[in-house]
Amino acid sequence: MNSKKDFENLLIPADIFKVICMDERKLREELIVNPVHLPGATYSLIDTVKFLYGYSEEKAWELFSKVGIPLGTHIDDHVSKEGESVGCGYAKLVETCPEKVLAPEAIKAAERLLRVARLGGEVFCCLGEHHAKYAVINHKKGFSISHKKASLIGVFSCDVWAAGYYANYLSQFDSRINGKEMKKHVEKIFRAAVTTLSLGEINEFVVLEG
Repeated sequence: MNSKKDFENLLIPADIFKVICMDERKLREELIVNPVHLPGATYSLIDTVKFLYGYSEEKAWELFSKVGIPLGTHIDDHVSKEGESVGCGYAKLVETCPEKVLAPEAIKAAERLLRVARLGGEVFCCLGEHHAKYAVINHKKGFSISHKKASLIGVFSCDVWAAGYYANYLSQFDSRINGKEMKKHVEKIFRAAVTTLSLGEINEFVVLEG
């Protein structure tokens, strides 16, 4: 991948009704459509409304369920050296060091996983170890990097535009919620999550303008 154009060529139409983590790994499930990619899938959106607008964990999930924001998360097919399920890296950061990803409080990853399942959201399963080499911030509305291609090349990706899209619906129930603010904060979360999860090895971000 030598240029921004190379990454733009990976963009395909996104299904705004399906959201998945920024994770670059292959999935056990077959994807019929290409999902929206966000840190921790729905989790980063939840943490954004909590951070910006003072929602509690419970009230944030209630709002998302009422509005019909797509709910998603993932587990892994492997465990850590300690024998624990690794699960979503972003979720684990929120649980152990929330300040590193701009989350307002620590929430147990297992609690969020159970909540998504209980509310009828999608729980995907990522396969194998991380192999990301690139990080892409995508502002092109309606498009997302092909997850199948991202898994081959090793791309962490964040569809920042989607945070603004969902904010438009959330604002119908809370007029304080602003799309520009949501997008800005989700991008900050993505940058922080990538830097932390890659142990600083990925510190350059490709930005695809809208």
